[in-house]
Amino acid sequence: MDEKTRKLVATVQVEIPGTGGDVMYAANQLWVASFGVPLSRIDPTSNKVSLQWVGRGGDSLRYGHDAIWLTDYYRGLLWRFPIEEVMEK
Repeated sequence: MDEKTRKLVATVQVEIPGTGGDVMYAANQLWVASFGVPLSRIDPTSNKVSLQWVGRGGDSLRYGHDAIWLTDYYRGLLWRFPIEEVMEK
C-alpha cells in the first residue's frame, strides 16, 4: 500500500496454505510465516518470493538481535535464524 495515496500497489502470490501466520519487515525484505510453509522471504523491489522454506512449523515471527525468531506452534519450539544466514540463501 502506498503511504501517501493509501492505494494498493502490488499483490504477491506467496502460495501458502490455510489461515493464520505472521508478517514482518526486516533486513529490507518482507517475511511471512505460515503453517506448512514456515518462512517465506519476499523481495519488495520485485514483489516476488525470493525463497521459501517448506515443512512443519511456522506461526509467529519477529526480528531482533540480528536474527529472525520463528515459533513452531504445534511442537512448542522457538527457532533462531541469524539474518546473515537466511540472506545468503
